[in-house]
Formats: sequence, structure tokens, C-alpha cells
Amino acid sequence: MHSIACISARTGEVLWTLGGRNNDFADLSDGRATDFAWQHHVSVQADNRISIFDNAKYKKWYEELLGDDGEISRGMLLQLDTHNMTVRLMQEYMNPGSRGTPQQGSMQVLDSGNVLLGWGFHAGFTEYAPDGTVLCDTNINPPMLFPFGLVHTYRAARAATWVGRPRTRPDVYIESHDGFAFVSWMGATEVNSWVVQTAKATPERELTFTNTVKTSKDGFETKIQLPIAMAGEYDYLRITAIDRTGHVLASSRVITAKDGRATFPKRYRFSIVTLLLWTMCLAAGMFFRKRMGMLMRKGQQKLDLASRLRTWCDGRRSSTAMTEEEARLYTG
Repeated sequence: MHSIACISARTGEVLWTLGGRNNDFADLSDGRATDFAWQHHVSVQADNRISIFDNAKYKKWYEELLGDDGEISRGMLLQLDTHNMTVRLMQEYMNPGSRGTPQQGSMQVLDSGNVLLGWGFHAGFTEYAPDGTVLCDTNINPPMLFPFGLVHTYRAARAATWVGRPRTRPDVYIESHDGFAFVSWMGATEVNSWVVQTAKATPERELTFTNTVKTSKDGFETKIQLPIAMAGEYDYLRITAIDRTGHVLASSRVITAKDGRATFPKRYRFSIVTLLLWTMCLAAGMFFRKRMGMLMRKGQQKLDLASRLRTWCDGRRSSTAMTEEEARLYTG
């Protein structure tokens, strides 16, 4: 049918049909407002507008594999006039890879006016500015695997209230030759700034960190100029994530200032060595247990063989004795 129907909730009557053979609207956009096909996720928007995810064409997997991109999936924002029965295409959001999604898909108009499209069968999503400019394009699996549909995202949605609090630590990469650090924290949404903390090695093996450099978060990865470690001013550093209220969210691993490698505080080294020794003992015990089991099974097999051989020999002796006794009886 490739159409959208408005049905009365009170009577069940079809009030109007948009698109398809029974289209009731005059298309003021030269056919571009009503030529959708295999559409998904039709939603009513403000000011008598509707949004549609237009799959455009259902293609077999081999058509996609052969690069048949004659029809491109898109998001559509339509203006309806149900008094004059006209429809106009206000904005379309084309697939940035010029691909046609054969199944599934979604379109979400965000409060900011941006639009988020989920590509369904092609496992990805794209965010657009209101004028159709691509702001973010993400694929969950490689585009070369799209025709096979190994991963699907039936719908994609963005929630303004979602907060990411990873259980991992921030990741830090040090360029020791030019004195820069690069810090990021995958999935963390509350980071406002980064603080470089430094510490000097002490005989007591306890590290006391002090704040040295504070930098505002700048995108996914932030580049920070590290303080120069002159005359052994500090031996270790870490970078701490701070939220808008100044609360510490998490810290990276401790890194040596000399070569930029992650290290462990000395108080943990005994525990690590002990754990390694116990692991080695457990592995050795499992090996010897398996070996002893094999030896015991072999020994049992030898005992069984000796027992069967003894039984056979006893039987042979009994048979020989009976034969000799019968011979004496007959010759006597």
C-alpha cells in the first residue's frame, strides 16, 4: 500500500489517506512528499506536521551486495493541510552513505530541532541539524556487512536525561617527547574538566597527589600540556575527572612521569605477587592431579591384566591335572 491512514478513534472510519493508490492529498512538492515506500515510524509533530522514515525500496541482499543504490532511504518532515487536502515536503534527511535500508528504521525529532534517524537493517544512526546538515554518523558494524543484516537497530532514540557513569577508569596516553597528555573516558557524560595531579616518590611508599594543571574538557579527547618534571619535582602523575560541581568522578591509573607507563602502588605489589604464586600453585596442582589420575588408571589396567593372566594360568593347571588323572584311570 505504501500509504499512511488517519483513522477515527471514535468510529473507526478512515478520515484520510496519504500516499499510495488511494492518496487524498495534492502534493505541492512535485511528488516528493508522497513517493515514500515501505515506510516506518510515522509520528505526529507540532503545527500539523508528521515525520516519516522512508525506506524507499525493499531490496534483496544480493541487490545491496551488487551496489544497487537507485533508491536512497531518508527521513521526511511533511506539512499537512487537512482543510485544503495538500501536503508539502518541508525537509528531507538523506542517508549520508546514499544507501537504501530494506527493513526497519526510525525518525525522532529532538527538542532542539535536530533529527535522529536510525537505519534499522543497516545498524547505525545519524543526527542532523534542522536544515539537514549531518552532525554525527555512526555505524555499529562495517558498511561492507550491511547487505547481510548481521546486526539490526530496529529503532534509535536519544534521551536528554540519560547519564553515563562508566565503571572503568579514564584512559590516558602520554607523549613523553613533547610533554602532552591525551585523556578520554568512554561513555562518561558528566565530565566538565580534567585535573593533572602529581606526586613524588617517598621512602614510605605512600603517594600524596597535589593538583597541578586544570583543563576544561574539549570534546571526546582532551589534550593537556603537562608540567615539566624538573630536578625530580615529581615522579608520578594521574588525571582526575571533575564534574560541574567540582566533585571528583574518577582518576586514571598512576603513570610514571619518566616514561609515561602505568604503574601500581608498591603496597599492592605484594598482593599481586601472592596472587601470581597461588595461581601457579593451582595450575601445578591441577596438572599433577591429572597426571596422577593417568598413572593410577594405567596401574589399575596392569593389575587387571595380571589378574586375568593369573586366572588363565590357574585354569590351565587345573585342566592339565584333570587330564593326567584321567590318563591314570584309563591305563590302570
